[in-house]
Amino acid sequence: MSVVKNAKIFVKTFDGFDVYVNGRLIYFPSSKAKEMLAVLVEKRGSSVSLSQMTYLLYESIEEKTAKNNLRVIYYRLRRSLEEYGIEHILIKKRGSYAVDTELFLCDFYEFIEGNPDYITLFSGSYMPEYSWAEDTLPYLKNLYRKYNGVLK
Repeated sequence: MSVVKNAKIFVKTFDGFDVYVNGRLIYFPSSKAKEMLAVLVEKRGSSVSLSQMTYLLYESIEEKTAKNNLRVIYYRLRRSLEEYGIEHILIKKRGSYAVDTELFLCDFYEFIEGNPDYITLFSGSYMPEYSWAEDTLPYLKNLYRKYNGVLK
């Protein structure tokens, strides 16, 4: 694929994690690379250390092996995003990863900000394919109740 200038990037977290560029779904050849991006999106621009990422993606694998795997996973993620011309959303520093949240629209972020167009999109499901995302679900459900006047 060619590089897309001024691409409109949308990240969907409700009812499953997916990324769209100009309305087209991105294909990730590696499920771990896709999950790595999901972790970074969930952290909302905060940096995620190599150790944290290792724990989230490979909690049952020996740390040295997991860290080596992460380097390969990051390379695959970057290459996948390069195919769509959006690799610039990734931020890599020594020993940590992040995403530039200013470069894409995300249902999760818009929901937290109280954007009414996104409040109705929340059906009680947040990245169900990832067990680590379950920790965020109670927060989202409380916000949803608050937005709908159930909590005062």
